[in-house]
Amino acid sequence: MNNRDRLIQLVRDNGGFISTNQINSRSKRYLIEQLIQEGILSRIRRGWLILQDDPALDETHLLAALFPKGVFCQASAWDFHQLSTSIPIQHHLVFPRDLKLALPEYPPVQAHFAIEKVYQLGISEITDNGHILKVYDMERSVCDAVKFRNKIGQDVFNEVLKNYTRRPERNLDTLMKYAAILRIEAQLRNFLGPLL
Repeated sequence: MNNRDRLIQLVRDNGGFISTNQINSRSKRYLIEQLIQEGILSRIRRGWLILQDDPALDETHLLAALFPKGVFCQASAWDFHQLSTSIPIQHHLVFPRDLKLALPEYPPVQAHFAIEKVYQLGISEITDNGHILKVYDMERSVCDAVKFRNKIGQDVFNEVLKNYTRRPERNLDTLMKYAAILRIEAQLRNFLGPLL
C-alpha cells in the first residue's frame, strides 16, 4: 500500500474525518493538498478534513470531535433517545453562553447557547464506536420539549411526552428536579398528568 492509499485508509479508519494534528509528517501534508485538489478530501474548517462521498462518515462523531464542549440537545437528543420519529434536518448542539465558535458549512448545525447552570444540567457522556458523545439525558430532553413546545410543534411535543411515559427506565424524580431548575414544573405536571 502506497502513502496515498495509507492516508486515505487512515481517514477512513478514523470515521471518514481527521484533524491535521493527527497527521504528523510533511509528506502527508503534501498528499493532503493533492487529495483536496482531486476532490477526494475536503477541508470543512481549518485543521479538519473529511473524505468526500464517504457513506461511513458519521456526522455526530465528526461534530463531537469538532466541538468538544457541544452537547447534543433538542431534536438531536430526541432522536438519539428514540423519543421522536421526526428526523432532524440539522444537528442541535448547545454550548456555554460565553463560548465563541465558528460553525462549519457541513454538517448543518443549529447552535444554542445557555448559562453554565442550564448548560450543565443533564449532560451524559456516551461512547459510540470509540467516540465520546455528549448528549442530554432523557429527562433533560423531555424538559426541553416542554420548554420549546411552541417552537417544535404540537405533534413532536406530544410524541416526545408519550414515548417518554412508556419507557420503563424513565426517572420521574429526576425529571421533576430538572423541571424545577428550568422553571417549567407547573407546565410539565399539567402535560404529564393525563399520560401517567
